[in-house]
Amino acid sequence: MNQIDFMEIFNNQVSGEIRKATDLLLNLEKNPQDPDIIHSLMRIFHSIKGAARAVNVNEVKDITHRLEDLYQAIGEGKLAYHNSLINLSFYAIDLIKQMVKDRMQGKKASDASQFFEQVESFLAGKHSNSSQVLLSEEKSYEPIDNTDENANVDSLDKLSHQKLEKSSNEMPSPSNQKDHLQQDNDDDCQSTLNNTSEMSDVLMNLIGELTVSIVSIEDQRESMRNILSRLIQLQSEVGKFLEKDSENSDLATLIMNRFRSLCQDQSKNIETLDATENRLKFLTGEIDDQVTRSRLVEMDEIFSDYPRIIRDLSTELNKKCSVQISGQNTRIDRGVLEMVRTPILHIIRNAVDHGIELPDNRKKSGKHEQGSILIHAERKGSQIFITISDDGIGINEARVKKKIIERGDTTNELFEQMTPQEKIQFLFLPGFTTSSTISETSGRGIGLDIVKTEIEKMGGRIHLENRPGQGLTVILELPLTLSLTPCILVKGGQDAFFGIQHYAFPENEIDEIRQIKSEEKYTIEGREAIRINNETIMMYDFCSMMQLNPVQKNLEKKRLLILNAGTHRVGLVVDTIFEEQHIVIRPLDERLGKIPNAEGITLLSNGNVALIVDIKDILQNVASSDYMQLLPDITEVPQAEKKDHILVVEDSQTVREVERHFLESAGYAVTTAVNGVDGLNKLKSDHFDLIISDIDMPRMNGIEMIHQIRMDKRYEEIPVIVVSYKDRDADRQKAIEVGVNLYVTKSEFDSAKMLERIKNLL
Repeated sequence: MNQIDFMEIFNNQVSGEIRKATDLLLNLEKNPQDPDIIHSLMRIFHSIKGAARAVNVNEVKDITHRLEDLYQAIGEGKLAYHNSLINLSFYAIDLIKQMVKDRMQGKKASDASQFFEQVESFLAGKHSNSSQVLLSEEKSYEPIDNTDENANVDSLDKLSHQKLEKSSNEMPSPSNQKDHLQQDNDDDCQSTLNNTSEMSDVLMNLIGELTVSIVSIEDQRESMRNILSRLIQLQSEVGKFLEKDSENSDLATLIMNRFRSLCQDQSKNIETLDATENRLKFLTGEIDDQVTRSRLVEMDEIFSDYPRIIRDLSTELNKKCSVQISGQNTRIDRGVLEMVRTPILHIIRNAVDHGIELPDNRKKSGKHEQGSILIHAERKGSQIFITISDDGIGINEARVKKKIIERGDTTNELFEQMTPQEKIQFLFLPGFTTSSTISETSGRGIGLDIVKTEIEKMGGRIHLENRPGQGLTVILELPLTLSLTPCILVKGGQDAFFGIQHYAFPENEIDEIRQIKSEEKYTIEGREAIRINNETIMMYDFCSMMQLNPVQKNLEKKRLLILNAGTHRVGLVVDTIFEEQHIVIRPLDERLGKIPNAEGITLLSNGNVALIVDIKDILQNVASSDYMQLLPDITEVPQAEKKDHILVVEDSQTVREVERHFLESAGYAVTTAVNGVDGLNKLKSDHFDLIISDIDMPRMNGIEMIHQIRMDKRYEEIPVIVVSYKDRDADRQKAIEVGVNLYVTKSEFDSAKMLERIKNLL
């Protein structure tokens, strides 16, 4: 075993000991007179010192030796305890972690001279001011004016790009770079687990392919059984024929024996194939189970860091905050854990920085001076739910209302009619912020939309529950694993050139599957709906969405997939469900571009290719109300006269519907899209005479969409109008450069002058 192997062992041991020391230091801060904690810390530092000496990491040995001396002196009553000991100890822990990392990477050890100076000062009774805390490298926020107790809504847009300038009299960072402690943790984790993770990913993909290959054996076995059946039938027919030819009885006997032998051999082959398939299925299942288990890690891998992070941040901000963690033993796929690590950290930072009030302000509000943050993880089926809740000020709806009206996203009347959940959705809009000034860390409108995007990338969802004046709860709904995905396979319809098209719906996206009964079905304003347990669910035709011809024309013989759209449920009518299968999802080739309503592709056991349905695309499309095509009389009603067809691309549901109503009232046919990707999909599926688009939208903004439109010769001449709340010359110039015909602000839209402009362009 070489030195690198010893360092791996040492790194693992130090990581475990540091985790214990961190928990003990947090407890010591609450119970400074507890001698058991003092002695436990002394033993931990002694243990690290011994291990460091064994592998000749003298820089770590020297630091832990001094820490051991300090705690021994306090334990023996030779040295008085002071709360600055906690900060000094955390500083030492950060130094040790950095030094181990430096040694493993072959770098020069970080300078610890100022640590030893701080130790000497402590021994001399010169203690640092309690407010001058050493901040772990995890911290990258900037302190704000804590007198603004309504900042929580702003903070939802400040979850990234934040730095702290440390004062000269603070304890120095163990690294010259202001890296995040979380990044250090990630690097340490990667150094020991990266190869394992990559190997498990490869194994999971191979298992998926193996599973698909094994399932295909069933088709081969069925073919062999058909051949056997035909042999038996042929044997019978030949036997009857030979019975009539008594002169060739020996030949008849020989032929029948040959037939009998062939049938027996074929039967044995089928039995062997059955046994082999069953054995392969068993072994594949065992391997799959073991690899899946090896990928699952406890949430405590990241949860254990949060008490220290919350302690350091609340101390720096002169706040008091406790943390309660539960469900830390819940296991989740390592890939999911790594992807959710940063979003959770941002949410927690936000809760302390902007949610929890200052002690005096909490007292004035009748609250305990110490704030509280609750973190809970729970598994429900194939989903993991992580809840992060604080008892701070919550989100100020008045400030949200003021800002969205200023932006032109809605009107005062429409806002008042919205439910609390609808109001809070505005916080997910890109660029949304209530801050009136822009600094290095605030007012740029980045944060919650980015967190939402990261969560949705892994197939998760984010929900907010606001309690104005009482706190905010953030709920993350995450998949348990990113490997094989259980899917419902459907025949989506028939293409004129390529025949039956197959689609796979991830099971976790489907609430339930139902048969459509005539007594449950009815019509609302010409649109099909179904009544299920006192719930009205609108129905949408998947075949029409995908521009396919139906395989099954009888609606009652089709199946209804109930999808959860967050605040409500929708029903998606599919032609035929033919199988449930665990599949390996493969990304689409980038050269294909964005395929409407699809997020990936897979190879089925029978060799057919199926598209993985993008449920989020589906829900966005049905929100635009353009796919209610189940009633025959809707498509059969002739148009009295041709109307100019306008495509409205706008991510705000309120603004979208206002613009639709305004244009339809003026006599235009209107189709809506919810973002740039959706807009391009709609444009390719129909004829439009004019396009009206917003600029700031998720997935693809208006400028990118218009640029792609102008690159296509088919759409070079379509007039394009940009309607935006932005009124800057730079934005207008950017729009003109990509080929916009007219740029107007949202305040100008609802006017007779706007209709005149549209008429002129048409």
